Amino acid sequence: MKDFDTFTGEPLGSEVLFSVSRIIFTGDVLRVEDHRKNRFENPQTINVTWLRRLLSPSFERTLSVPSIDVSLTETSHPVTRLDIYHMHGIPFSTAGWASFYRSRLCERAEKALIDIYDRGVVVSFELPPYLKDIFDRNRIPYIDFTIYPLRFLQDCVLGARTNVIALRQRMEEHAVPEDIFHTEARLLSARACRRMQGSAAIPPGSAVFLGQTEFDASLVCNGIHAGQIDVELALREMVDDYGTVFYKRHPHSKPNPRLDSFLDGEPNIKALDRNIYDLLGSDLVSVAGALSSSTLWEAPYFGVTPKRFLNNGDHFACIGVERRWNQYTPLLPYAVTGRFWKSIIRGESFNPTPWDPTFLSGALKYSLNMTWGR
Repeated sequence: MKDFDTFTGEPLGSEVLFSVSRIIFTGDVLRVEDHRKNRFENPQTINVTWLRRLLSPSFERTLSVPSIDVSLTETSHPVTRLDIYHMHGIPFSTAGWASFYRSRLCERAEKALIDIYDRGVVVSFELPPYLKDIFDRNRIPYIDFTIYPLRFLQDCVLGARTNVIALRQRMEEHAVPEDIFHTEARLLSARACRRMQGSAAIPPGSAVFLGQTEFDASLVCNGIHAGQIDVELALREMVDDYGTVFYKRHPHSKPNPRLDSFLDGEPNIKALDRNIYDLLGSDLVSVAGALSSSTLWEAPYFGVTPKRFLNNGDHFACIGVERRWNQYTPLLPYAVTGRFWKSIIRGESFNPTPWDPTFLSGALKYSLNMTWGR
């Protein structure tokens, strides 16, 4: 199976943006989460709606075209989410979604999706590989966004990537400097040494394993969505390597009696309820393991070695490594302003003002109405 995370189609010129007839806000239109009562509803709708509210006025004014949402639940389209699954003869389930998440869709499904997205510029939230591949091969321009995985700053960071090379180059001029990430990590480490002083819960040189939420695209690997058995195997491997392992639950995870039973039966695995940045910055943790947690990208900034168990793509550059053009660029906080996107799309100069958001404002995190470990 081809891994489309590494596919690099020919970058587009910025002129393609000025021949489009609409802006299409979208995301992973085929994602299914089994625990939902109405699985036909797209679980990514909330993220796409958030992104459209945040950016559609800026893009509409700059390109002078209207915007729409596409989630494949709309009856106005010739196909729906369920239709795509029927075309492939696979169950409408999380397992079905995972089976083609990183593979090429059948010709009929691909043609239907091209017809839906053609003549538009796509503005997406965490574009899945199967859809990104279609856009790259068919020269459909996109600007794809994510919440950058380095989440220990006082605000979240908007990450962006695009197949329009001029936009990619301009966005890179407004990337968060690496020094900011290092400085914030040092500040949190200084705080952690005070908060963890005298802590008997965890000895120096400890290994920590980070739990995750039940459903996440980062858990898809080799056509399978990882589950508890993968967590158990990873934890036992870490026990073999490090003796004792501390298990840190994800703050947004739901109660899991099966996991609790497993942890209770493993004397060398100890559940730990501490702030993740206190742990990383304490100088007590030497290794942080996880299936695919975003904390694996954060750990090196605190001098902690990450141990990844799922090889499922590389959307972000490691510390000290130059970003490739198809990886996400972490944008400075003023990237939420209309003036910024006008400058990026039209190539005009951009000068921040005192009224533009800064990391201290926490504006992006506030708009998400979510909290992480900080």
